[in-house]
Amino acid sequence: MWRSPEIAGMLMGYKKRVSEDGTMRSVVDSPAWKHIDNDIAFDNFGRESRNMRLALALDGINPFKLSNTNWSTWPVLILIYNLEPWFVTKKFFISLCILILGKRSPNDGNIDVFLRPLLDELKQLWHGVPTLDFSQPEGSRRFNMKGLLMWTISDFPAYGLISGLCCKGYKGCPCCGPDTDGRSAKTGDLRPDRSTKGSKIVFGGIRRYLGRHHPYRRNIRFNGERELRTRPQLVT
Repeated sequence: MWRSPEIAGMLMGYKKRVSEDGTMRSVVDSPAWKHIDNDIAFDNFGRESRNMRLALALDGINPFKLSNTNWSTWPVLILIYNLEPWFVTKKFFISLCILILGKRSPNDGNIDVFLRPLLDELKQLWHGVPTLDFSQPEGSRRFNMKGLLMWTISDFPAYGLISGLCCKGYKGCPCCGPDTDGRSAKTGDLRPDRSTKGSKIVFGGIRRYLGRHHPYRRNIRFNGERELRTRPQLVT
């Protein structure tokens, strides 16, 4: 992409979106982006504006029809956040890095084997690769381009798969950990006496993350009682 002067200029498009009044309008204004720029642990990554900030997206799809469950397809995609927001998800700029095919879906015991080649290349990109920027005048095009994987994009089951966290069962919230308020109940039924039983596992403690004086904490329409507990301690 850097060998095309037009696309090389587009890869610097995020600089046009930096907010000047402190309001977060795009990913450039996010705490994650600023953390990478300011934390010395990232080896001055933000000083070179041409360094690439990436995201990894993966999920299982059925390429045939919904009733066919004898085949699994998992595309692994890389997105580039240096671009302006409306270009990030355009198919021209999305890289299909791995396509995991088979009769069985990958699981937490083998997903790392499939992702290993991509991880090796991302580690190489973190240390930097020689690159030519053809948007610059001749003689000043060469630079050492680094890449950083900022985050992953997936649904909840795939999130548990690639992170190694528990995302199933009664303790299936990775943020709450052992303090997860999980119960077996009918959909939408969160009675405090836990008298109803059903096939769904319902997590009813999300109000603990609200502010202390938030009106939803005093509202009994959620599960018949007020929420007085504090937020659970984050799992390390």
